[in-house]
Amino acid sequence: MKNLKFLFTVVLLGLYACDISQTDDADIEDPQLKNEVRSLLEGKLFTPSDKLKSSDIFQSDENGIHFRNHFFYDQNDVLTISLGIYQGGHQGNPWFSPGDTTGATTYRYHSGKLIQEKSFDYKNGVFVQVDDKNYVYDKQNKLFQILNSRKEPVVTHHYNDKGLLQFKKYGINQDRELDEFFYNDQDQQIKHIYWGGNTPIFEHFYRYDSNGRLVAKETWSGPNKKEDVFQYFYNEKDQLVKELEFYPQWNFEDRFKRLYTYYSEKEVSGN
Repeated sequence: MKNLKFLFTVVLLGLYACDISQTDDADIEDPQLKNEVRSLLEGKLFTPSDKLKSSDIFQSDENGIHFRNHFFYDQNDVLTISLGIYQGGHQGNPWFSPGDTTGATTYRYHSGKLIQEKSFDYKNGVFVQVDDKNYVYDKQNKLFQILNSRKEPVVTHHYNDKGLLQFKKYGINQDRELDEFFYNDQDQQIKHIYWGGNTPIFEHFYRYDSNGRLVAKETWSGPNKKEDVFQYFYNEKDQLVKELEFYPQWNFEDRFKRLYTYYSEKEVSGN
């Protein structure tokens, strides 16, 4: 496992090059919050083998707008912080230049469970908190609600008699939109409906390979025809390495491409 205390210096080189002209958001006055990201970067961070190293998202294809997230862990292999970097792309971006740090997300745990996630933008040399998610669990230690910074429910999870996720309901009243999930006899998720009120907005049908890995989610392209809206690809370790997403509304054209990399033994053995 590689100690990344030295990373802070490297990161700052990128941060000083990426001041953003937007200044309309007020800085956080609490110095502890204002410096939370920098404090973590100055501490001990680790790169454990086979843990997620980075995720890349491309708009449309690999020539589209490209953002990357880097993930770092504590000594117990628990995700601690992720950093966003703008990588470029042929369409360009009015707020960033290639290599700019776009922000960060920090993660806090209790008894091994994620209880808080904070998101920060990077503006004018300062990490500014823009979001705060709080996670609440039920008596069976299953995720029950995700709350916003005002402690209002954003998502509420409901489970069936087997303890499988049946509904994700959104908002305070939970009566306008929800996700519903369906399973086969092996408790394998096979269908997902997103409801807007009493109207199904879309349906996804799940397809698995012979190893039980999810390889695609299909949706309707005609009265009696389905096409893939998501496709998933894995390496020899069964780690997800690529995800393709398509626009059903636009004749299933490319929407996003996501790539995932993982730390290797070589990367965790250095100083």
